[in-house]
Amino acid sequence: MDKMLLYQGDLRCRLACEDLMNQAQHIEVSLAKQSTQSKLDYRLRLNATIISLRYLIMQGLPFRGHDESEEPLNQVLYSSIVDVLEYVGENGHDDSIRAEADDMLEIINSFEFVFVLHLMKQILGITHELSQVLQKKDQDIVNAVNLVKVAKSRLQIMREKDWDVLLADVSKFCSKYELDVLDMEDEFVARKKGRRRAEKMKNLHYYRVELFCSVIDLQAQELNQRFDEVNTDLVLCMSCFDPRDLFFAFDLEKLFRLARYYPSKFSEAALSELKSQLENFIFDVRIDEKFSQISGISGLAQKMVSTRKHEVFLMVYSLVKLSLILLVATASVERAFSVMKIIKTSLPVSEDEE
Repeated sequence: MDKMLLYQGDLRCRLACEDLMNQAQHIEVSLAKQSTQSKLDYRLRLNATIISLRYLIMQGLPFRGHDESEEPLNQVLYSSIVDVLEYVGENGHDDSIRAEADDMLEIINSFEFVFVLHLMKQILGITHELSQVLQKKDQDIVNAVNLVKVAKSRLQIMREKDWDVLLADVSKFCSKYELDVLDMEDEFVARKKGRRRAEKMKNLHYYRVELFCSVIDLQAQELNQRFDEVNTDLVLCMSCFDPRDLFFAFDLEKLFRLARYYPSKFSEAALSELKSQLENFIFDVRIDEKFSQISGISGLAQKMVSTRKHEVFLMVYSLVKLSLILLVATASVERAFSVMKIIKTSLPVSEDEE
């Protein structure tokens, strides 16, 4: 049974890597399969979202909780965006530009857009620190695992307790800018005509179940899939090879447990020898100045080869290599969070530049 679980874990890691390299699953391929109208609708919504998010994120408020000032800067910027779109809608140099500006203005001034914007702001605030840690070149693994637990807990609390708070914030924002505030007991009316054939539902069901709960559940599901119990333990054990501060994180028992996850590499007899090698290895590298300035597990592997310690501590080096392979499993997690990096970058939003 243990071998089967290990096989399944290795299979998930391999599939994650294949997904990352499979161009057929990339977003640009998916978009290419959509109809022309779907592409235009998507691009229009994307432009509107990026414009708004860029302004909101540039002024630094979304990741720092609520602004207590009388006139929060993000609200000032929202009104500025509306002013610009209204001006372009009236004074654009051709009909297509004016029409696009009017469509974007209609989207931005909708209750649904304001709701999604506030929802995204809250979720991005919960996952911000985790995103930053995962995107570091020298990943802080222990803090990353702790932040995963924090994000999971906060998402669950948000799902259970924050609906009324979010709805109140959205309604207050809409009232301030004279936008329509929806009655949650009214029947939901989709913006696009094509959605009118969908099953009838109340606004409460659409916004609370299909948007609020669904988005939170998808985020939590992603975290659970990437950081299940076995993967989390593997990552924590692997972090014990971190060479910073004279291998301060070194933990013999955890590294021994890491080796047990690979019975094909380490038999029971080999495990006994590995324990002794690990004890000698840590004593050796802590007194060797060549290992005092290295960074990361990859740096440790390179230094072991350059000093030929990989020939002295064969099993330790084998465990280090397995740890490096394990790092590949975090690639899909980095990809999932890298969208925040894209939004924060000053990307051009015109169709030609995109």
